[in-house]
Amino acid sequence: VFAITPELAHTSTRRYVDDTNVLETTYSTTTGIVRVTDFMPMPANAQRLEPMREVLRIVEGIEGSVALRVIVDPRPDYGRARIRPPKLGAMGWTWSWGNELLTLKTDAPQPLSRVMVAAGAKYSFSLCYTKDDLGVSAPLGAASERRLAATLAWWSQWAGRCRYEGAY
Repeated sequence: VFAITPELAHTSTRRYVDDTNVLETTYSTTTGIVRVTDFMPMPANAQRLEPMREVLRIVEGIEGSVALRVIVDPRPDYGRARIRPPKLGAMGWTWSWGNELLTLKTDAPQPLSRVMVAAGAKYSFSLCYTKDDLGVSAPLGAASERRLAATLAWWSQWAGRCRYEGAY
């Protein structure tokens, strides 16, 4: 589980951004509105060292203030693998088992519990997985926005090459 959801009762709407695989979820509560943008970054440059397997979520306060729960609960090998308790270090929160590593890096305060997001605030959450390869941690903040823009451009270019005529 990697969940970022409001603590309070809420409604939500979802949409893909244009012709991309970037998903926007807008949560509305009685105290405010937040938007969570989910994507797996596409490499903008093959010469750059970037995470190979990553889910990047950008949380943005739109209106008021919303308390969010952030839950990361890995269950490797369908719950059969023994996992070490999470540790907080220089790379963020880490979970490990065997030769595998899961990391959560964020610029939000108290990332594994409750995060208050006010209008205008923006936080990034990067969840990366590595096994038998080099673990890489990408910068957050403005770098997350650049990676989002590169991913949107990659998907738009890819979708632009697709030619389909039909009902769906």
